[in-house]
Amino acid sequence: MKPKCILRISIAIFLLASFAFPLEQTDQKIELPQETLEYKVERGVINSLSWIFAGIAYAKTKGDTPEDFARYGQPLWGSYWEDLDIKGFVQKWHRVFSTDFHFKMEILNATESSVETRMTIFARRCAKTFAVSGVTEEEYVRFICACISSMAEYMGWHCEQKLEGDWLYFTVSKKD
Repeated sequence: MKPKCILRISIAIFLLASFAFPLEQTDQKIELPQETLEYKVERGVINSLSWIFAGIAYAKTKGDTPEDFARYGQPLWGSYWEDLDIKGFVQKWHRVFSTDFHFKMEILNATESSVETRMTIFARRCAKTFAVSGVTEEEYVRFICACISSMAEYMGWHCEQKLEGDWLYFTVSKKD
């Protein structure tokens, strides 16, 4: 076979193949998923946790603790809480954490000057998912506890806490 003939056959095969198997299909439509509300909320919880764990991990690289990271954030969002009384403070934490479908909070005792509460730790069941960050479940729980206590302190109140099993008991009260 002559070189010109081989070249022509090669070009013909290439052209036929390119029409038969186009490299880019422009007529395809990409369907975006229609997510349920439950899925969206759960993704929101996971996204929140990813930022929390990243923040704790970063704080640790600076020699800080989870509590330091919680206290760092408190003045950034504290202004959104300033107009709350003690009852509103507890209700706000409930709203913040209730995006986790497994979250539970109970009011054990309430007066004008204090509220005693017990709650589960926000999305604690997901904490092991983020172990790759180098943050332990215990450090995450310490962060959550410090968020509540540092915000109470920011508001000028006293906060006592204790962990018992899956429950965090905390009492917020006005300082004498």
